[in-house]
Amino acid sequence: MRDVASSPGIAESCLHHWKRRDLIDWGLASPALAAIKSAALAQARARITELENEIKTLHGQTGVPRAGGSRSGYYDSSRRDPSARAIRQGWPTDQIAAVHQASRQT
Repeated sequence: MRDVASSPGIAESCLHHWKRRDLIDWGLASPALAAIKSAALAQARARITELENEIKTLHGQTGVPRAGGSRSGYYDSSRRDPSARAIRQGWPTDQIAAVHQASRQT
């Protein structure tokens, strides 16, 4: 897209818009479907952020000791390997990141 847009001096975003409109005109995409995908993407991003924050908390990377715990307990937990649960919860994030990279970050 970048190469095609640069030769006639058209903005890349304009080309993306034209392509999306063409797909809609040909019946290969629908505006409603685009809105649903955008909403789903927003929900996925929010969930990713939530999971990343949870993993940081589980790994003790927040820098804030947990309430009611001793300092030595906090440092012991921050040095432990992640639990099976933390790994299971982090797996979707890894998969989403891999798909994101494979799709050229789209």
